[in-house]
Amino acid sequence: MPKPTEEGKGGGALAGASGDDVSGAASLADTLARPCGECPVRPSEAILVPTSGGTFRAGLVRGMIDELAPCALHRRIYWLHGQSSAGAVAEAREAAAALGLDLAVLATPGDAASAIRHGIEEAGEDHFVVFDASGRQHPKAIDALFAALRSGIDLAVASPAAPGAIGLAGSRHRRAASALARFCLRLLVPCRGLRDPLSGCFAMRGAAWRRVAARVEPGGAHFLLDLLPAAEGLEVREVPAAFRSHGSQGIGNLATQWQLLVSIARGALRLRLPRRWLSFAGVGALGTVTDAVLTGICIGLGGLHFGAARTVGLAVGMTQNYLLNNRLTFSEAQAAPTFRGWALFGVCQALGALANWGVSVIGYSAGAPWFGAVLLGTAAGMALNLWTASKLVWPSGGSTSNRPGG
Repeated sequence: MPKPTEEGKGGGALAGASGDDVSGAASLADTLARPCGECPVRPSEAILVPTSGGTFRAGLVRGMIDELAPCALHRRIYWLHGQSSAGAVAEAREAAAALGLDLAVLATPGDAASAIRHGIEEAGEDHFVVFDASGRQHPKAIDALFAALRSGIDLAVASPAAPGAIGLAGSRHRRAASALARFCLRLLVPCRGLRDPLSGCFAMRGAAWRRVAARVEPGGAHFLLDLLPAAEGLEVREVPAAFRSHGSQGIGNLATQWQLLVSIARGALRLRLPRRWLSFAGVGALGTVTDAVLTGICIGLGGLHFGAARTVGLAVGMTQNYLLNNRLTFSEAQAAPTFRGWALFGVCQALGALANWGVSVIGYSAGAPWFGAVLLGTAAGMALNLWTASKLVWPSGGSTSNRPGG
């Protein structure tokens, strides 16, 4: 695969080290005991470092490059950034050049998970590690992950829950809450035997990625959670890693948490529906709840006539749907809320309601049970709502494929 066009590259060259290959993943203790990068490198290997605009800023970059350097002497680093300053990019180039590292700085669109996919598709190496730049994990996990790939594993994941992991971060109560969350995720999403489906540090063979790429539709900040349901047939191994007591572990903003819920829902449905459909349906469900609650309040407490109360509920619910879809479902459009957008969304909702009514009536007249007719009408109305909204309200955010995965 040809190398991507890059913003900058250091002076080091990719070269394989001589020596015997590693037959299996090294134990964590052995990995930590020897210098980074000591393992021989026969397949071409790359380290992908996704960073947010807040992480990738001048003053912090040099320290991160210095820490990665021992594990990157014979590997290329792809630094994935979204909104980094020109000063931070220049600092990264200078730090890598001073250490003789091969660094490619790639500007990536969208959220963290989408940035990872972009980086994977741009990189042409045989093996790659996605390394979490939050500071939670020790870089020496990189050698253990690459060793697992060289032993024949398709996907290796650095996990704080694997036997032998060192230095789990957080208090006892926080670790218990994290363990409970991971357990619940494993019940809902196919995790291929992994204890931590939210890990931000994993390694994968390029050939294995190409086998599953068409089914992976990432979003938010948890790429692995979107990858695992598509990884059927791959050989997966959990690798213990060294974790620190500090590092960014925030719960994230509303968009991040919403995309996490969408990923869980898509995995639970075994990738049968695309992310955008699930997000749009989830926002619509919230709008329906708001509509019903406000209608009840206006009737019970406000004393309004049903027609007036229903008008209030519908107007507020539609406005909520417009704002949430603008923020969550079509975030890549980067559109500011406007009266025109709200009005167009109202037209889309009206068209969807008409399709809902028409399809349900036709289905019932054709002999379908009433609940089946309602479901058919609801599906048709939502499909038309989503299609018209992506064409009229958020045309620049509707280019992503909405076909069901798998």
